[in-house]
Amino acid sequence: MLFRSQNYDELISQLSSAIKGRKSKAGQRILGVGVILNALVHGKDQNILSCPELPFLENRKFAKDLSSATGLEMVLCKPAMGLCLAERLLREMPDLLNFALVDIRNGFDVGVIADGKPLEGHAGLALNFHPDGFTGEASYASEMATNPNILLEHLANRLEQVLRIFNPEKLYLTSDLLPDRPELINHLADLLKQKELPEVYHSCEIKLAMAKPNQASIAAIITALTTGRKHTIR
Repeated sequence: MLFRSQNYDELISQLSSAIKGRKSKAGQRILGVGVILNALVHGKDQNILSCPELPFLENRKFAKDLSSATGLEMVLCKPAMGLCLAERLLREMPDLLNFALVDIRNGFDVGVIADGKPLEGHAGLALNFHPDGFTGEASYASEMATNPNILLEHLANRLEQVLRIFNPEKLYLTSDLLPDRPELINHLADLLKQKELPEVYHSCEIKLAMAKPNQASIAAIITALTTGRKHTIR
């Protein structure tokens, strides 16, 4: 369902009507809704501090207002963290406590699970990496067919920061270009192993993510509602 409103109150109204419409269908019971938003969100009070794509959401408590309008629990989550939560549920690996997911489809968005918990920081503002000119794989798509090193070398330089800072056991990548080119992952791993501190890279396994963007919001609300319980999205 596509919403084109550029007015905050109108968007809340449209979304709440759509959610209530689903809620009223026979045999369905909605316990909560996960909202994925490419924005800078204060994790503690859920206030949207910055949202370049939808600036009229800035300085709004979008999840709280939508919750009031629908009577349902809402969880606001950035894309990479939602994908991180989805990856954990899909792989059903309870012993995997330290991993990172990097979403490179539209920039450089990072999610990290550290010691089994989502890494958010004091105010929930952690993992907001500056793109430094990295605008995502779309800008490299035309060159990937003839020279995939263009994206991979640039990406390796960015991933080096993630591996140095967080030292994850596994690193998952979400990409629209790499899934059909598994050999590129091996090349990327080789590029990282050529960096300094090779021990960091040799102890980290790099894989393509299983999670899809539409599963991120589901995982966010499932995690919020079932923390401490056994759950899955299979």
